[in-house]
Parts: sequence; structure tokens; C-alpha cells
Amino acid sequence: MESQPQRDIFEIIVKILEVIPKDQEKLITSLNKYFDKLEFMPPEYLFGYYSWGPLGDILNKNIPEVKEDWQIKIRDIINNKI
Repeated sequence: MESQPQRDIFEIIVKILEVIPKDQEKLITSLNKYFDKLEFMPPEYLFGYYSWGPLGDILNKNIPEVKEDWQIKIRDIINNKI
């Protein structure tokens, strides 16, 4: 079985920020704060599963229900479909 390549959490957050409407200030702020905090983390954290938990928490807290187009795009980014 071939393993999936590890994904860069920075790249994922940047893609997500590109699709969030500007009126979603709380979500944008939360993602930017997490992004800034990641800058000081070691590479094994950035490419490991540890970095995904806080990202998932931020998204779940701010997007309880995936209904709108931008929310679907974020889900697709997370699921590696974009």
C-alpha cells in the first residue's frame, strides 16, 4: 500500500484563507493566529498529524454546518480534492 505524501499545513491554511468570504472575520482571525503560531514549530510538527487537530478545531467551531459554496471548497481542500 502506497502512503499519501505529507501535506504542508501552511499551504492548506493559505488555500483555505483564499476562499473564506471577508465577512467571516472571526474565522479568518483564528486561522491567521494559528498560522502565525506555526511559524515557530519544528518541521515534524508542520507535516505531522499534530498540526491538523487545532486546524480542525478552528474549522469545526466556526463552520458547524457545511452548506455554502465556500464551506464546501474548504472541505474539499481538507480532503485533498483541490
